[in-house]
Amino acid sequence: MSDSRYSYDENAEVWPYFVLTLLSVVLIPATLIAYSRFTSKKETTDAYKSTFKPDNDADIQKYRTKLKRSSLFTKLNVFVFFGWVAFAGLIYLITIQEPSADGAKIFDPYELLGLSYSASDKDIKSSYRKLSLKYHPDKVHELGNFTREEVEARFVEITKAYKALTDEEIRENYIKYGHPDGPQETTHGIALPKWMIEGTGSPVIVSLYAIFFGVVLPWFVGKWWGSIQEYTKNGIHRDTAGLFFEEIIKDQPVFITHEKIVEFVSRAAEYKSLLPRLTPDDILELLNAHLERKTVKNELDKITVVARVPAILDGFLDIASAFKVPSLLTKIIEVRRAVIQAVPIKSLSSGELYQLPGATDAVFAATVTRVSELIKLPTAEAKKVLGTKDTAQTENAVNAAKNLPKITVLSSKFKVPGEEVVPPQSQVHLIVKFSISSPANTIPKFTEESLEEEETDALLRNPLSNSNKGPKLPYTIAPYFPVPEHTSWEAIVSAPGDKLVDGPAALTNGIITNITKESKLVTQDDIKVNTFKLQLSMMSPQFLGSFNFDVQLFNKTYFGLDLSLKVPMVVANPPESTEPEEDVYDIPDAEEDSLAGTMAQMKGEKVSKKKENEDEEEEEEEDLSDIDTDTDAEFESDEDDADFDEEEKKKK
Repeated sequence: MSDSRYSYDENAEVWPYFVLTLLSVVLIPATLIAYSRFTSKKETTDAYKSTFKPDNDADIQKYRTKLKRSSLFTKLNVFVFFGWVAFAGLIYLITIQEPSADGAKIFDPYELLGLSYSASDKDIKSSYRKLSLKYHPDKVHELGNFTREEVEARFVEITKAYKALTDEEIRENYIKYGHPDGPQETTHGIALPKWMIEGTGSPVIVSLYAIFFGVVLPWFVGKWWGSIQEYTKNGIHRDTAGLFFEEIIKDQPVFITHEKIVEFVSRAAEYKSLLPRLTPDDILELLNAHLERKTVKNELDKITVVARVPAILDGFLDIASAFKVPSLLTKIIEVRRAVIQAVPIKSLSSGELYQLPGATDAVFAATVTRVSELIKLPTAEAKKVLGTKDTAQTENAVNAAKNLPKITVLSSKFKVPGEEVVPPQSQVHLIVKFSISSPANTIPKFTEESLEEEETDALLRNPLSNSNKGPKLPYTIAPYFPVPEHTSWEAIVSAPGDKLVDGPAALTNGIITNITKESKLVTQDDIKVNTFKLQLSMMSPQFLGSFNFDVQLFNKTYFGLDLSLKVPMVVANPPESTEPEEDVYDIPDAEEDSLAGTMAQMKGEKVSKKKENEDEEEEEEEDLSDIDTDTDAEFESDEDDADFDEEEKKKK
């Protein structure tokens, strides 16, 4: 009769391994994600450390401390911490756990006899004789620390080991089954203690299962699905995106002003969850107070509102790009950096100097308006322009101006990978070679030949592989903004008549040229050349000629660092090949899966599909040839019959 009872892990020999395995499957990926988030914050160029402190610096520091604490004690980090604590506890439990006496053990006759695996028959008999005298139940008088049952069991094991090495039949069992007694009993159990399944623990386990699968799991899934439906891919609330979209349609993009954009931000749905007690008018008042650099009764509310603005405006920027109006994109970016630098909307033209640490309203009346002019002034005159309190504050502001990341374009052009010209109806890439350095540096000119890149197979397959490389650009010098913000640019390609062609495309990474010697001594070897590429969504014009495009680089965090270029696109037919015509050698079109096929598609040329149709045509030709051959054979046999009949008539 079979035993239907289950065997449970009463001694905790198995279940720790099972739990440890399940925990590792979840814990290791979670740890890697947490580590990547931590290290990604470190991969950036050091920013200039300004000594200027705004009036609300204490409140800003409180907010930053709160933000760091919340970023440290995230759900992921808490899970990783306690997960590794549990992991260490399970490892400790496994190491101190002693195996049960009835557990499965490998039978090793050499170990039982105290012999090496190379022992001879003589050594086996000698060892067995000595151990028999020592452990034979009839000859053991002093048991010492052993009981008689242990001595008897030991003697039985020694005898089995000796026979497993000397008796042929028993040795065969040992070789075949791993034990001299033949096949051993195998038990299968449940890796859980008995009390969890049977007895008082059973209702508890069932209740936990019901709570987890009936309450906890549906709640998490519902919350996750709700968050996906609630926010767009750009991280803004869907109600906020819908509001901005409707306002653009109602007012038309060209009529939307900077003030309107600030008003749209104040009506964002994000603030309903962040600060539910505040109305859109309250939020608008806080935003204007920040732009005017005025203190309010509750500075933490103002700081909380301001910290969320760049993310909302980034969502607006993505929505506005669908309307193909560059001027609207420009206004959104200008409002974004005005919020980061605390510059009034009505004074955007003075933002280049007003954004410097310690600058006051004196810059609005100054004749000097550019950073490049300010850094050349004596300290006393710079103090008058900026309206700073003392010489130390003036020097800090000027040093901050010298550390602004200025882009210098070394070359810009449109190119089709693998082609010397831009053929009609081709996939075109905008390629900009540039350097990032201090406004105090003068960058030497480069020749086109020195900036040409070798078109390797890897680069031809993925032309954007060397674009936007290097560390993240440094954090912005923004003493009034509570959250660290990386500087970056947005590239916009437009055609005459304020028509957006492509973009905005983010430029977020690059190597900064740190020049410490005099500008007149700077050479090309001192310059770190960066590359930015943008694959245009449109094909090149179908007509030959030169077409001018406006390429603008807008800085999203600083004033005065924008760049505007006129880049011509010369559309021409490829030069005639000096090689023999393809018809002479019957060279087929490049296949679509090959590198040549990829290049041909970029140039708008034809590529061949897989040769399934050709195989079918060949089969049809073979079938037709078989039919023709059979028909010819029939005609030949008919002619032979006619000749034979004529000969028979003549004989008659």
